[in-house]
Amino acid sequence: MAFSRGSWLILLFVIVACGVSSCASDSSHQDQATLNELLAAGKQYLAENRGEDAAAAFRRAWSLDAESTDAQYGLFLANIMQFANFVDQILGTINGLNFQSGLSAGDAPLPTGGEITTCSVASDDDYADPIHNYLREFIVPQIVENETLYAALAQAPELRFALGSYPIQINKENLLEFGGEFDRVDLHFFGAVNALLHGLLQFILAYDLRFDFTVLQLPELGADAPLTDTIDMIVDLLDALLSSETFPTFLRLMPETGAADLQTAGIDFGNAFARLSLAWSMMARESGARADNQFGYNDLNHNGRYDGNAEPAFMGRTAVLDPQLALAVWDLSDVLTAVFYEGSPADADPTHANLLRLSDLNDLLAALGVLPLSLGSLEIDGLPSWIGLNVGAFFSDPTPDELRQMLELVIKIWELVG
Repeated sequence: MAFSRGSWLILLFVIVACGVSSCASDSSHQDQATLNELLAAGKQYLAENRGEDAAAAFRRAWSLDAESTDAQYGLFLANIMQFANFVDQILGTINGLNFQSGLSAGDAPLPTGGEITTCSVASDDDYADPIHNYLREFIVPQIVENETLYAALAQAPELRFALGSYPIQINKENLLEFGGEFDRVDLHFFGAVNALLHGLLQFILAYDLRFDFTVLQLPELGADAPLTDTIDMIVDLLDALLSSETFPTFLRLMPETGAADLQTAGIDFGNAFARLSLAWSMMARESGARADNQFGYNDLNHNGRYDGNAEPAFMGRTAVLDPQLALAVWDLSDVLTAVFYEGSPADADPTHANLLRLSDLNDLLAALGVLPLSLGSLEIDGLPSWIGLNVGAFFSDPTPDELRQMLELVIKIWELVG
């Protein structure tokens, strides 16, 4: 079989997709297992970073006991892990490709070795946009299911889920690692993560992702390449894709579903920051931080309460935010909730425009050490408040070419700066 220029990348995506989907799942349904055995198996799979197998075990446990919050909480966490597993495998596959200077991605050899398993395809049209097709069939349903689980668990009178280890791995490294007791505060924290993922997926689905593979020129920069060289490569590639005559609709809003998907994405992003703010406020009211919490604070003065100006917050066992940064993130979460809800059905005050003002970022930039900024004899203590962006309108009232126009502007600015 002869593969057209670039078609091997589509096949590669399908191969990777099927590797983390139900097309070739090797997880056992354990039909004869008891509820407790299934819960124990699911937790072990989570500790081993096996999201799909964990989801199968917890889903089976849920079928045995529809009221089991352990089964629901476990499935909720397993679905998030499945998304991380998918991203990890995609990145691992991309990192394994060897692109050399002047070599088009369409000219790279087809991977060999091992049996190729492909998902069933209804028609040739399914290959028109394999990314959309796969996401809608295998990834989005899991994240949507989590929204239902989140709503149910949020209403549970008692919520305690013990889990020894819950790693989120990217490129075989623990991006975050959790373990201990997962409670209602942690549910809202992970609910924020899930809403963010759902918003990201809806954003991706809103745009036409078909593009001309023949313009892919990915030079091998090397690990020590300057950041500017990497940005130059990305800008040049993006410029080529946007100017390609083969797929002139690349990154244009999908004509029938794009606006609705983008509107959903805006509400999802607003939900994410609303849940994060809720988790933070509930955590701050806890009487004393416990070592087995997943999202909490370090009670440095041992007074049993959160002193935001003096005590850091933590996310799992690996991420700690110093006091200034923690408060900046909390405050910005409140701002961004209203910003993303702007113009949507979730907008609390449609008569008032909630703009993202540059000054809203001052505390965060100061906590990150970006401000104050010295430019020769000029010292900038903060960004102005008179510059405001209507981020909500981008999502609630989108135009077909708005994203393309924004990216084209970024390309022109970079070319002028460079």
